[in-house]
Amino acid sequence: MPPVVLPRTTDILGLRKTLGLDDPNAKPQDAVFVSIDTEFRGEEVLEIGISSLDTRDIMDTAPGRYAKNWISKFKHQHLVIARTANVSPSDTTFRLGGSLFCKSQWVGSSDARTLVLAQLRLARQGASSSAARTVHLVGQSIGGDIGLLQRSTSLRLDLTHGADSLFAFDGVFDTSEIAHAATEHGINFHSRQLGHLARTLHVDPRYWTDSGVRGTHNASNDAAYTLMVLLLLAVRWEELPQIVKMPSRLASQPREVAKAARIAKRSSKVKKPDGVRVPISEQYPTKKLAKQAANEIWKARYQERKNAAHQARLAEKLASLPPRSFVEVASAVVFAWTWRLRRWFRRN
Repeated sequence: MPPVVLPRTTDILGLRKTLGLDDPNAKPQDAVFVSIDTEFRGEEVLEIGISSLDTRDIMDTAPGRYAKNWISKFKHQHLVIARTANVSPSDTTFRLGGSLFCKSQWVGSSDARTLVLAQLRLARQGASSSAARTVHLVGQSIGGDIGLLQRSTSLRLDLTHGADSLFAFDGVFDTSEIAHAATEHGINFHSRQLGHLARTLHVDPRYWTDSGVRGTHNASNDAAYTLMVLLLLAVRWEELPQIVKMPSRLASQPREVAKAARIAKRSSKVKKPDGVRVPISEQYPTKKLAKQAANEIWKARYQERKNAAHQARLAEKLASLPPRSFVEVASAVVFAWTWRLRRWFRRN
C-alpha cells in the first residue's frame, strides 16, 4: 500500500486569515472545516466521527468566551460500524451511548461509506449553492485516520490526493502539527495529546475532568474536540505564550483544594456571574456539601501556613549554627527530608 498523500498542512497564520482573525475588519472566507476521527481495533474501523463548521454560519458572529458562539454552529455525525464477528453487546452499547454531541447511528460498512461521502459532497456543494466551495480537512494526527479508512477492506474510503481518491480536500489542518510548529514561536505545549491541548487552550469548562476532557476515545467526541482546539488555536494565538505558561488549574492546587473541586462536580454548582463573588454557602445545593468544601479549603490553607512557618524556623535555626562539616550538614538534610516524608505519608 503506497503512503498516504495529503496536501501541505496550512499554517496557523493561514488559518487565522481564513477565519477573518488577522484583521479586526476582516470577515471569514467562504469555507467549510470538516473534522474526522476514527476509533479502530487493529485494521478494523469501529467508529467514524465527523464535526463540521461552515464559515457562512459565523460570518457576523464574534467567537465569544471559549469560542462558544462558533462552537454552537458545529454539526456532528457519529457512525458506529455494525460487525458480525467479535461483537460484544457491552462494547456496542458503550459506543452507541458515548457521544456527547449527537445521537449515534448504527450502520453497516457500505452505509457508513455512503454517509461519509454524502456529508463531504454536501459540504463541497452547499445546501443552496451550485458553485464548488473550499473544504478543509481537520484532524489530530490526521494521516493515521485517513490511512486507516483507505486500508480498511470493508470501507475502502480513499480521501487522499491519489489517483483513486474519492474526495480531494483543499487543505489540511493537523492540530498536532500546528502545536508542534508553535515551538518556533516560543510556545511549548507540555503535551500534544488532544485532551491536554483542549484543557490548555481552555475549552468550555463543562467538558473538563481532573486530567483532561470528558468522553475522549469516542470518534464523535474526539472529532468535535479537535475542531474546538483548531478554533481556539486561531482565536487565542496572540495570547498563547502567556496561556501555555499557566499551570493546570487542579494540578497547581493543594490536594485538599482539588478534593473540594471534585466535590463540586457531584452536583450542579451555582454559576457565578462575571464580577460578582458568590459566598461558598450559596455555591452548593446543600449545606453539607458547602460545609465540606469550606472545611477542605480551610485545612489546605492552614497546612500551607504551618509548613511555611516550619520552613522559616528551620532556616533561622540553620543560619544561627556555626559552620559544620560536610557529614553533619548531610545528616541534617537527610533528617529534614525524612521528617517531611513521614508527614506526607501520614496525610496520604
